[in-house]
Amino acid sequence: MTPGRRARRSTPLLVAATALAAAVLGACAAEQAAGPGVAPTDATAPSPVPVSTTTTAAGRTTASAPATASTGEESGGARGDGACGTASVSSDGRVVRAELTEASGLAASRRHPDVLWAHNDSGSAAGVFAVDLAGRDLGFFALVDGGRPADVVDPEDLAIVDGTLYLADIGDNGRQRDLVQIHVFDEPAPGSDGTVEATRVVRVRYPDGPTDAEALLVDPVGGELVLLSKDSEDKSAPTRLYTVDPEAADAAGGDASVVEATLAGTVDVAALTARSTAGGFNPAALLFPGAVTGADVSPEGDLVAVRTYGSVWLFRRAPGQSLADALQGPACEGGAAAEGQGEAVAVLPSPGGAGETAVRYATVGEGQAPPVNLVRVEVGG
Repeated sequence: MTPGRRARRSTPLLVAATALAAAVLGACAAEQAAGPGVAPTDATAPSPVPVSTTTTAAGRTTASAPATASTGEESGGARGDGACGTASVSSDGRVVRAELTEASGLAASRRHPDVLWAHNDSGSAAGVFAVDLAGRDLGFFALVDGGRPADVVDPEDLAIVDGTLYLADIGDNGRQRDLVQIHVFDEPAPGSDGTVEATRVVRVRYPDGPTDAEALLVDPVGGELVLLSKDSEDKSAPTRLYTVDPEAADAAGGDASVVEATLAGTVDVAALTARSTAGGFNPAALLFPGAVTGADVSPEGDLVAVRTYGSVWLFRRAPGQSLADALQGPACEGGAAAEGQGEAVAVLPSPGGAGETAVRYATVGEGQAPPVNLVRVEVGG
């Protein structure tokens, strides 16, 4: 058990979360049994979005619901005035690999069709799992650095660009880490267990002191890294956006090498989430409404997905615009399956390339054999 994990479980809010989760255990169990996008009837729960579901003989579950945009005044650099169409949520299967029970980061391979890379939260061996879109096991790859098991504290997200994976060891629930780190390594060939060697480790220092974060973006266009803060303790605090210069990140290496991050702005995810129309009863989402737990950018770089415990927000990015600027622009709410504690999101490659209006992404929650949930939603250009 890592220090990051101990810190997470010792906070007063999480003690309250545990009590609340126990109180609604029956409701959560019914929700999981119902399948993606379906919530049990509960007088205390938010009114769910109308959802239609279908389960085929092969076990594939599908659901559809209108993915609506939030409206209101601009707040904290984010406006919920984008235009999302109807979202369809489906699942072709559950994660087979028994060890993958705390999926915290997710990335879709560009080289291997229908392959997802995932990793566990703190407390597990450092490395990545390969699964297909139906959850079938394609191997675990232990991460090594200098021939030894990589030293990770609290890995929280995963990104991929041009066959390179970025494992973000950035969790800091107790806000005690002077430096966080991003392990960079070549994408292995999925199929069976193996090892993968880190090509470099980017050590990052925040300009305003230790910061808890669970989301990493790597720009496929310019290479810039963006870290999104997670403020579980202060529910009203906007999410801070930190950038890391790509040239500095590329040059990073060695224990003494440290890259200074830059505060590039904020986005009020809590304000967006307050207007969410997502159905289901999710204790974590209610207690931590603005906590960003994962993010990803499309392979073409024209769309960013930001995930909370209960919703996924989609931001269009204009040509020449930075990721940080795009995140401070209009957003619309995509579909999200009802997951007990969902943290991971990965935007899937688009058959139509840049400018495609239909966006597809995958989410995976925590727990034993969680479903791999696939979402398709129309997003205005």
